[in-house]
Amino acid sequence: MDFPFYTPKDAFPVGGAVRDLLLGRRPTDLDYAALDPEGAAEEAKRRLGGSLFPLDPKRGHYRLVVGERTLDFTPLEGRLEEDLLRRDYRVNALLWKGGAVFGLKGVEEDLRRRLLVPVREENLYQDHLRSLRGVRLAATLGFGLPQRTREALGRHARFLQAHPEALPARERVKEELARLLLSPRAAFGLRLLERVGLLGVYLPELALLVGLHQGGVHHLPAWDHTLSAVFHLLWLWPEAPLEARLAALFHDVGKPRTRGYLQGKGTTFHHHDAVGARMTRKRMNALRYSNDDVAAVTELVALHLRFHTYSMGWSD
Repeated sequence: MDFPFYTPKDAFPVGGAVRDLLLGRRPTDLDYAALDPEGAAEEAKRRLGGSLFPLDPKRGHYRLVVGERTLDFTPLEGRLEEDLLRRDYRVNALLWKGGAVFGLKGVEEDLRRRLLVPVREENLYQDHLRSLRGVRLAATLGFGLPQRTREALGRHARFLQAHPEALPARERVKEELARLLLSPRAAFGLRLLERVGLLGVYLPELALLVGLHQGGVHHLPAWDHTLSAVFHLLWLWPEAPLEARLAALFHDVGKPRTRGYLQGKGTTFHHHDAVGARMTRKRMNALRYSNDDVAAVTELVALHLRFHTYSMGWSD
């Protein structure tokens, strides 16, 4: 069997591309382990065109972007099994060579049962983005997290809370969160993020909504209401752009800071729309979103109580 995409000499398809093919999905992001990553990337560029970027030349990481397809090249270190044992989750510890797929013990069952299991828990600490990526993969692939995976991710979340200096680059975090939100199962992924403790790591403002009683017209606590808003947005508008999804996620972020009580009226959240817009702007700037994206999302948050306002191109 041949790999259905171009493969340079001495480069082997690995990880998510192989996994997606086994699941009957067509991958757009391709990863290769190569004896000479730079040479393989340059060979692919001569054959396919596109733009070549050195992601981390010291570690031998290169990326070729061809249209909407991304090809990443990293070193093949040691024997095949050694390379697979360094990867994050068993369903990603796959390598295509000579028409055959090589994987670790247990991967066939993981694929059949659609479960996400770390290769080794210590591997999460080799790249601290891996726990967030696990939640994102669960959402985008429709995979479950068995109890031991949730416990491992929870321990890693507590480590990151105690060691903020270990947090991944913000641009990488933004990319994973965006891919999670762009999934049809975004609300499920956000719930997992909360359950394993990573919501407080990456979006601490939103973690304050968990268990926050609202009262009045709201029958759900604030975080459950937020998840419901994201779920119903995608149910009613499956093609909703990222800006709308981010606005649904952040629309009530100002409530913990504005919670009050009035005799005869109960719990109040006066000006939570304006406060929330400022908090949203701060978090999006921290995640390195563009000025246009920040402006669009913060305006939606600021206006979410005014149902008939038309601004910046948004309709009712």
